[in-house]
Amino acid sequence: MSKVNSSTTLDSTELYLKKVLPGSIDDVRLQLMDALETVGYDIIEEEPHIVGRRGNHGWASSVASANVLDYARTLTVRLKPINDSSTSVTFDYMIRRHMSKGDHRIIAQEAKTIASISRNQSIETVCSVCETESTDDSRFCRKCGAPLTSEQAEVEVLRLMAEAQAGKTSMTISLVSLIPSALLLLVTFFLNNADLIKPKLVPLFIILGTAGMISSIVFALFGWNRLRRLLGISEAREPHAPRYSPPAIDKKDVRELPPQTTRPASVTEGTTNLLDEDLLERREKEKIPVSNKRVTNDLD
Repeated sequence: MSKVNSSTTLDSTELYLKKVLPGSIDDVRLQLMDALETVGYDIIEEEPHIVGRRGNHGWASSVASANVLDYARTLTVRLKPINDSSTSVTFDYMIRRHMSKGDHRIIAQEAKTIASISRNQSIETVCSVCETESTDDSRFCRKCGAPLTSEQAEVEVLRLMAEAQAGKTSMTISLVSLIPSALLLLVTFFLNNADLIKPKLVPLFIILGTAGMISSIVFALFGWNRLRRLLGISEAREPHAPRYSPPAIDKKDVRELPPQTTRPASVTEGTTNLLDEDLLERREKEKIPVSNKRVTNDLD
């Protein structure tokens, strides 16, 4: 994944990323639309470009979330065929929010996740949760309902990275708010004892310092909650009908099986056929001399 260009203003961010995916343009288009729906996008346009949108989640509606994935964004995927077996894909993000460098990395990781899910859509035969074997091509376990595809692991990695970045942002804001607030209260206390400050300004400085301390504690709690959610279980997404299914071999079609062979199952089977048949018959007809005397010597 290569970063082409980005621009950030006070209220919006544009991000362009480019990648080459294997497959024809029609197959890549269907795979990418499935991947977009897997990570939570709503497809509003399929041709000539794929356009997906996501709405605000949680505190993002109040512009109070530190997780960039909670904010509404529009993703336009532009496809350009290189040849019959590869396609150039450009991810064009429009996010109504100012973003830091850490947020840029999270959005780039989301584009990588979408590309990875579009390439890896294989279905496991054994459920990783209850270890029940699947006997058909179902994408979910019939016993516990867990997904049998590897796409959930990619989405979980993206969630963990976003939560870690959000926790870091909250802790940074808490620290930035804590230091000046504490200094303001200390300076006000010493200046008031030395009678170097007007008495009317003391309550104002105390209120400002206390408000800063309270906001620092609030952001610290938000950061702690983000870190705690790193070990939590992500919310289950509603399954969607896939547009693209990888080709599979029909297990019931015996004509696809290789022809049966008459080779022996063992390397030693049938080796006696190498002997002369006449010699074998002659040996079978010959009588083996057997002595009629019995040995009755005493044992030592």
